Amino acid sequence: MEQWSVITDFPNYEVSTRGQIRRSSANKSVKTYHDHNGYYSTELYKNGKRSDKRVNRLVAEAFIPNPNGLPEVNHKDGNKHNNNVENLEWVSKSDNMKHAFATGLAKPSRGMLGKKNPNAGRKGLPIKIVETGEVFSSSIECERKKGLNNRHINDCLKGRQKTHGGYHFQYI
Repeated sequence: MEQWSVITDFPNYEVSTRGQIRRSSANKSVKTYHDHNGYYSTELYKNGKRSDKRVNRLVAEAFIPNPNGLPEVNHKDGNKHNNNVENLEWVSKSDNMKHAFATGLAKPSRGMLGKKNPNAGRKGLPIKIVETGEVFSSSIECERKKGLNNRHINDCLKGRQKTHGGYHFQYI
């Protein structure tokens, strides 16, 4: 059965155990939208000032005890749109990331995949200058040894630029 609770910092609004938001006085639903990360969010007003709030956090703050002061709210089923109280839990940042990897919501970076390559990572993949055959552990190493610009090297590697310093670059 759906229950309602007043939102502590916004006493003119209520949140339900199913993730619904309404104005207390008018018993009227408040619109939600998807924020830039795909979570349901809403705009709440207090003293003429607007605040954007994530619905999952409002539900957790109203209905789920947090005696350990954990900072993040996790969707147990991995569905950012399922804001039912039974689907939410307080977690640490570390536990939230572990859950995201376990459910496939987050994917390891190249650096995490390449345990044998300590230089693997965003700019740490081995590269080669096509014309000379020189190999570097990273674009940063190439920048240092050849006096080139790392950003332009990466632009070449990503296909946004053809050459830099008269060279073509490729990942190896």
